[in-house]
Amino acid sequence: MNKQINPPPENLASQEEIDRLEKVLWNIGVISRREDIRVFVSGGILRNRLLGIPMTRNSDIYLTTEKRSDSLILPYIIANSKGFPDPIVFKESGIVCIHVESFNAEFGGISKDSHWVMDELQKQQLPLSNLMVETYRCDLTIDTILQDVLTKQYLDLTQRGMSDIKNRFIKTPLDPMKTIRHNPWVIFGAMESQLELEGTMDDDLNKMIHVTAPVVSSLSLSGLRKHVEKILSLQGGQEALDEFGVSEYIPKEAYEKPEVEESYRLTEVVPQDTTVSKPPEPGMIRQLVPYKTRSGKIDYRYIWVHPKNVGKPAATSPKADMPF
Repeated sequence: MNKQINPPPENLASQEEIDRLEKVLWNIGVISRREDIRVFVSGGILRNRLLGIPMTRNSDIYLTTEKRSDSLILPYIIANSKGFPDPIVFKESGIVCIHVESFNAEFGGISKDSHWVMDELQKQQLPLSNLMVETYRCDLTIDTILQDVLTKQYLDLTQRGMSDIKNRFIKTPLDPMKTIRHNPWVIFGAMESQLELEGTMDDDLNKMIHVTAPVVSSLSLSGLRKHVEKILSLQGGQEALDEFGVSEYIPKEAYEKPEVEESYRLTEVVPQDTTVSKPPEPGMIRQLVPYKTRSGKIDYRYIWVHPKNVGKPAATSPKADMPF
């Protein structure tokens, strides 16, 4: 029998926060059903619930839809109907993020790594639906289970998600070498999951982490800080970094706290200018987007975009960014 995993008491969500999460998911489901859109929740929240692991504070919600375009449009419908802040589109990941009742709800969209997933699905003669692409884009099979936010029906499209959750088996949905090549952060996600769940790692994934460890030196410092802090907070964290051969490629700065605290949670985003102006053309949508300043810092501004361009790189280009 697997040992019960309990997060530190200070990280546990209150019953009030758990109830609010259920209410948020229900309201998203009601709005989406009204628009004839079916929405599914997935990721860590669902996985931990299936394992009986208590919910932690400030948990993010990962959502996906049957149609890719719905994942781009629905957040705006929710924001407009409830008076929430405008969604933020992250062009690298293709995620549209909306802040709802203190939660960050992330809708999976179109990203640059979708094409290789589609190629792999075609090779295996699997459907190319949005649900399949989003499922196989997941870092690990334990995060591939989908649950309808209204009917609570489960979908296990990889046909091994439930069993891997039950057995706490850490494996990528697709070839681990290709997965890490397209998303090197899987290296840290796999180690974190193995430590958190006291699980067993797939042999091929284990080998590929050792082989690809040098790529860690090219990853962003802010991301490394976050993952290093998370791994070191887990029992055996430093030993895992050493055992997988990853620690030697992590710059010493990643172990240090930045002078200015880095945070990308939407609760702490303050746009430079929130004054509303008229759109340059009828029908354009006002959207809050992230961009890099000359100093390399992340800032946020409002821009006007055509609905058909929501989520496209041009929408988040600094050149296209004019504060209003």
